[in-house]
Amino acid sequence: MKALRPADVGPAHAADDFLPRAMRFARRARSAAKAGSPDDAALRLYQCALEHIPSGVMITDARAADHPIAYVNRGFESLTGYAREEALGRNGRFLLGGLLGQSGLDPIRRALREATGGRAVIRVICKDGGVRWTRLAVAPVRDEAGILTHFVSIFEDIDERVRMQGELARRANHDSVTGLANGRLLLDRIAQAMAGANRASRKMAVLSMDLDRYKRINDRYGHARGDALLQVAAKRLAGAVRGVDTVARPGGDEFVVVLAEIGDSGDAQEMARRLQAALGEPTGVGESCVTLTATAGVAVYPGDGDSAEALLTHAGFAMDQAKRAGRGGCLRYHEAMSRPDALAKGLDLEQELRRAIAGGELVLHYQPQVSLRSHRVIGFEALVRWMHPTKGLIPPGDFIPLAEESGLIVQLGEWAMERACRQAAAWAGAGLEPGVMAVNVSAAQIRSGTLVATVRRILERTALPPGSLEIEVTESMLIENIEIAAAALDELRAIGVKIAMDDFGTGYSSLGYLRRLPVGRLKIDRSFIRNLTTDPGEASIALAVIAMAHSLNIEVLAEGAESEGQVRTLRAHGCDAVQGYFYSRPLPAEECERGLRGDRWQNAEDDARSDSEPAVLVVDDEPGVCNALRRALHGSGCRVLSASGAREGLELLALHEIAVVVSDQCMPEMSGTEFLGRVKDLHPDVVRIMLSGYTELDAVTGAINRGAVSKFFTKPWDDDDLSRTILGALRDWQQRQQRGQVLTSRL
Repeated sequence: MKALRPADVGPAHAADDFLPRAMRFARRARSAAKAGSPDDAALRLYQCALEHIPSGVMITDARAADHPIAYVNRGFESLTGYAREEALGRNGRFLLGGLLGQSGLDPIRRALREATGGRAVIRVICKDGGVRWTRLAVAPVRDEAGILTHFVSIFEDIDERVRMQGELARRANHDSVTGLANGRLLLDRIAQAMAGANRASRKMAVLSMDLDRYKRINDRYGHARGDALLQVAAKRLAGAVRGVDTVARPGGDEFVVVLAEIGDSGDAQEMARRLQAALGEPTGVGESCVTLTATAGVAVYPGDGDSAEALLTHAGFAMDQAKRAGRGGCLRYHEAMSRPDALAKGLDLEQELRRAIAGGELVLHYQPQVSLRSHRVIGFEALVRWMHPTKGLIPPGDFIPLAEESGLIVQLGEWAMERACRQAAAWAGAGLEPGVMAVNVSAAQIRSGTLVATVRRILERTALPPGSLEIEVTESMLIENIEIAAAALDELRAIGVKIAMDDFGTGYSSLGYLRRLPVGRLKIDRSFIRNLTTDPGEASIALAVIAMAHSLNIEVLAEGAESEGQVRTLRAHGCDAVQGYFYSRPLPAEECERGLRGDRWQNAEDDARSDSEPAVLVVDDEPGVCNALRRALHGSGCRVLSASGAREGLELLALHEIAVVVSDQCMPEMSGTEFLGRVKDLHPDVVRIMLSGYTELDAVTGAINRGAVSKFFTKPWDDDDLSRTILGALRDWQQRQQRGQVLTSRL
């Protein structure tokens, strides 16, 4: 065999000095072996040096298929945890597992493809499952004829260095007291959210929140307990937002929340109220118990600023304005707040709202509520809108807080209730069947002590039967005023008015409250419906609410239903009704009337599935795999559906009767094991089959042990074997369904 010589890999970096030395050793060792050199001592010296260097050395055979490992040193064993016998003969990919997609591998792949040198910083998976950062250098080895024979790879362990750099970066970007993002990282997160909103053609928002009376608490109990209180507040805020949002503490008693994607400014102010409610739970400080409150300001992009700094500043202006109006409020930024006369302008807007209530600028839009049994409209929710003569449409999130702070909310609530009742009576008088008219009432209306008298008076004026009116109250409102609220709602229920609890799941009510109050319907908050078909955690909350409410003989309506999959899932779990954009956005009264006359919403979504036979779902981002499975199952009589990603697959599971899911392990949105784990939680009867490569067996084994995967096949699979397995799983599923139907009929 000819002696080996190092290929030209360009100038060596300081960290890679060992690579050319190792190459020279390989050449000398091979030459010595060929010549039968008697200098065994020198050869042993070279071998000893190679074995004892701290870096991991791996030599692969470029002449054999799949480049099997021909040699590893002790440094490799120490770094990876794999003994030499466990590594020899395998392809080096086994060290990467599910990390094959890391960008650092590109120069290494290019080096192997073009037989040149390459360097990269990559992560490898050790035998114990741990992940370590390494600096990898690869170089080809050629014989004296210039023919490629081997590749030498040197792994330098830089894990501790990388983690230390990460910790330093974390400390530079995070608040030392709470661990939240600090002001430096905050501006970057706002800029990222703005860019994301632009790409998705949506909005984002910045909430500036200031803890009320924190200085007094800090002065009384000391800085240590004050810091502990900040940590409690940080944990509650972080636990109440979505994973895509950011909670930051720029300093002092101020927190900032970045909402990455929202539909409109009303969503931002709804989130602000949820965060205020989360902070409002009593907290122990020393031997005392304090209740945190926070004042919030909102700035929305686009509209309230064109840079991260501007949005943050304007959210602060809005918070300051809300603070002056009274603690615990929330205001959206207006341009007037940036000027010295902002307070006066705020008072001007209050006067404009007073004129709007009296002058006809306010209008009601109505969103239909649809039964999931009959698919018919069973009611409408009345939602107030302000058509300003110069500013145009002002969203309710912008003026409802102003109405609450100024005391106009009682007058506004009475106006909305009378207008809604009058409209419902008019529809009924025209021979239409609008169902129940749902109207929101505020905490101030309940506290006023005049709510019952107001409802009686309005029902008498409009001639609307009490059973055609539903009063909607929120969880937080009831908890704040439980005694007054219970008395008022009991009186209303006694005269026949229906009671609904709105935004259920966002507050802190308990079963005791539900048993105590005359609630006839729960409205699940839209935040638990948004990811109903894709997130087992959110789905479990929604489904638990449905089961709990029905056990108390309370009906359930889900807000924010936007897809057919959500509607089907809600119906399958017994939800009584839905409200959301899947059926209709809020509409003016004239459009609602046309819809009622024209049967617009009746049977808008057919309960009978278009597919009577159960299907097999194939989820893979490569169309060739889906087509191959279609061909393999051709002639079997079973329907085959396909999805290119996990989320599309979960939506199809909500839409169709699916018996078997076949999924690839490597997909862009989430791994196959995570996807099948969600399928197990959301659709436990579905048989789950995994397709995976040999390098992914550890991940698949873990999924099998967790019960996420029923069966798995390694690539390439045998078509006949896979087809028999799928068809057998389909038959098993059908038999289980038949047994379940027989049992149900006997019961």
